[in-house]
Amino acid sequence: MAIFHPIVCSNKTIIVVLLPESINIVAYMKFTDKLKKLRETNGFTQRQIAAILDIDVAVYNRFEKGERKMKRDMVDKIASTYHISAMELRKYWLAEQVYSLLCEEGNASQVINMVAEDISEYELKTNSEKRNYE
Repeated sequence: MAIFHPIVCSNKTIIVVLLPESINIVAYMKFTDKLKKLRETNGFTQRQIAAILDIDVAVYNRFEKGERKMKRDMVDKIASTYHISAMELRKYWLAEQVYSLLCEEGNASQVINMVAEDISEYELKTNSEKRNYE
């Protein structure tokens, strides 16, 4: 059974991507929306989070608006601030990076499928090598 997943791009184009069943897709929420939801749910202002992260409020505001890209170490620091898994928050961060990179490409679904296949093959090879080593 195929999985269809919409990708909304900056120009409002929706690309439907067919992915193999072996790929687990979490309900998509933009990273920027996740940042805002985490902050509001935990009762923080942007100013408070910016102070915790030791950055300017305007910089944090641009992160939440998606006007500025956050670096990985900042994502991990935010996860630590909210006492959530860095791996979980990184999924949103990485997904947003992939979406922003591919959303204007006409062959985005083909590229994603190609990467998904390569990742599956790599994981199989890596797991097989680990078993042989043990």
